Amino acid sequence: MTSRSESGTFKLVVDVLTLVELKDELYGHRNGVCSATIANDELFTGSYDQTIRNWSIENIEERIRVRDYIRLQEEYSVKAEAYKSYLDAKKKKKKGKKGKSASKGKK
Repeated sequence: MTSRSESGTFKLVVDVLTLVELKDELYGHRNGVCSATIANDELFTGSYDQTIRNWSIENIEERIRVRDYIRLQEEYSVKAEAYKSYLDAKKKKKKGKKGKSASKGKK
């Protein structure tokens, strides 16, 4: 499925059953895209700006792979940071309990 915008942005979307996910945006036209076709491992888009652009499918797929990898690394980083904060809070709570029991024994 493809869509066009008035700004000339061409959105490449993969439609699986009812799930639609934006996979890549291609910039290059000065006006909306009105047609698209694939031939010889290239995507060709025609625009209302009266130009035709060609896009390497291999380059598009590589950009998508890199973007997915970066997104996954960011997700791991956020999870690791949250887990570290949890462990730090748990450690502080444990130290607080030790301090209270030590001061009770001194009285």
